[in-house]
Amino acid sequence: MKILYITHQYFPYFYTGTELLTDNLSRYQRYLGYETEVWAYNLEGGDINKIQKTLYKGIPVTFFTHHNDDKDKDWKMYRDNPKRKKWFRELLKKSAPDVIHVTHLARMGDIVQAAYELGIPYVTTITDYWLLCPTATLVRENGELCGGTAIDSKCLRYCYKNKKRNMEERWSGVQDFLNKATKVGYAANFVRSMFEKNGIDTSNWINVKHGYNPEVERKRTKDALYKFAFTGTLQPSKGGHLAIQAFRKVSDTKARLVVFGETKHNLDYSNYCRSLAEGDARIEFRGRYDHTKLTKEFEDIDCILVTSNWYEPFPFTLISAVKYGFDIIGSRIGGIPEIIGDSNSNSLFEPGDLDDLKNKMEKKILKGKKVVDRIFYEQTLETEGFKYFQIYNFISGKNL
Repeated sequence: MKILYITHQYFPYFYTGTELLTDNLSRYQRYLGYETEVWAYNLEGGDINKIQKTLYKGIPVTFFTHHNDDKDKDWKMYRDNPKRKKWFRELLKKSAPDVIHVTHLARMGDIVQAAYELGIPYVTTITDYWLLCPTATLVRENGELCGGTAIDSKCLRYCYKNKKRNMEERWSGVQDFLNKATKVGYAANFVRSMFEKNGIDTSNWINVKHGYNPEVERKRTKDALYKFAFTGTLQPSKGGHLAIQAFRKVSDTKARLVVFGETKHNLDYSNYCRSLAEGDARIEFRGRYDHTKLTKEFEDIDCILVTSNWYEPFPFTLISAVKYGFDIIGSRIGGIPEIIGDSNSNSLFEPGDLDDLKNKMEKKILKGKKVVDRIFYEQTLETEGFKYFQIYNFISGKNL
C-alpha cells in the first residue's frame, strides 16, 4: 500500500507540530512495510509551474512553489484554476497512492479536490483551527478569542471586512472537505467540541492522541539554580510575554528563565519580549532550539512553561516535555488540560493570570528540582501510528 501525506509545509523549511506529526506517521508506516511520500509547499520562491523532488531523511518529498503575493490565496479552500488542477491530476495518477492523509489543508485544497475526483480516499487530522479560522488560531486581530466562522459574527466585523461572500464560499468548502473525508482524526476533545459548536457533524471523527518517544534519558546538569524555560514560538498567542512578566514577580535570586524561540515570525513582538526582560539578569534568550536534540538543548532546564493564551489544540512542546520527565506549568485552556490532567493543579494556571502563574512558579521552586510532579501520558509513536495504520487499511479495503 502507498500512503501520500499532504501538508501545508514541511521539513527542513518548517519544523513545528504538524510537520512533526506528518514525519512521524510517514516513518512509522514505512517501518510497517508501506510506501510513503509527502507533498508540501515551499514558500521561498521559484517557478510555480515546476516542482522540487527531494528526500528528507529518506522520505520522498515533492515541494510545490507558492508565492504569497495574494494573502487571500492562503486561506481559500479551492482556487479556480483548471490548468493547475489538471496538472495535479496527472501527478496523482503518476504517484498512484492508495490513501491520502491530509495533515493540513492550507494551500492544498486543489490537490485534495483532484484526488477526490480520481476516487482516491482520504483521511485528515485536525491539528489546528485553520478550517474554522483563516488565521488558524481563533484569535481576532484585536487579540480577542473567536468562536469560529459559522457562529461568530465578529469574524467579518473585525478580521474580514467586505469579504462576506468569500468567507461563505470558504465555509462551504470546509464542510465539503470534512464531509468527503472517510475519517477525521483529532487529538483533543476540546478541538472536536469547537467544530461541533460550528455545526460540523463529527460522527466519523476518531480520537487519536499524538505520540512521542523520548530518544534518550534526560539528565539534568548539576547547579544550584532552578530554571524555567518558555519554548513556544515567539508570537503573542503563545504567551512568551506572560512567562516573562510573571517570572519578574518571582523574587528568588536562584531562579532563572530561559526563553527559546525564533524571532523571525514576529520581530516586533520579539523585541517587546526583550524589552520586558530588560534589567533582569536572570532572564536569558537562546533563540531557536533543535527538536531532535531536546535533552542536550534543555540539559539545564527544570520546568517547561506553556503559557498560551489561545485555544492551544494539543501542543507537541508539552507532550515532549511530559514524556521526557520535565516539570511543567501550562495554561488551563484548549487541549492543554487534557495532557496535564485537571487533577494536577500545581501544573495548571488560569490563562493570562500573572499572579497565578507566579504562584505556581514559586511552588515549583519551593518543591525543588529533585522532586518532579510527574504526569502520565500513555501515547507512543507506535500506538498512534498503528491506529492510523488500521484506518488506512479500513478505508482502502486492504486486509491487515
